[in-house]
Amino acid sequence: MAISLLGLSSLLIGTAAVMLFVPGGPRAIGILAIAGVGAYAVAQLLRCRHPSPGLLPPVTADDGSRTGPRWCCHECGKVWPAAFEHESRPIQKYTGYDESKATAAARRAEALTRQQRGLAVRRSGLAGRSRATAPQVPAHVATHASADVVAIRRHRLAKERDDARRRRA
Repeated sequence: MAISLLGLSSLLIGTAAVMLFVPGGPRAIGILAIAGVGAYAVAQLLRCRHPSPGLLPPVTADDGSRTGPRWCCHECGKVWPAAFEHESRPIQKYTGYDESKATAAARRAEALTRQQRGLAVRRSGLAGRSRATAPQVPAHVATHASADVVAIRRHRLAKERDDARRRRA
């Protein structure tokens, strides 16, 4: 505990006065010194200076009421309101659904989707390819619907036959 200069000087003046004016001074000085130190310690323990208060965020209670931000001392448990928030509620200008804005919103959503797809193609490295260098899909594959099942064995056998002919030639 740090003793302030004023407290120390008053303790010394009181001790000097007891030594000069009270008979049996040394015994009384000891009792007064112990009582003074005890009183100072009790005063320091009862007093909290809030050296580092913490800020509690604004919260909504269970009943729906809003509690603003508050300061909290972790040493003594005292809580007091933070004075930097003013009570003002937002002004609600629009309520409900406006059908006239739905078409514009759909256009914006479609434009955003196109932009995101374009960026994805650019990131993949396929944006710079021309149609001539892009891999061509065979005609028989392009005519089939994507859900149709195509037998691979037939194509594999045909490819093996072609490879065998090329090796012989």
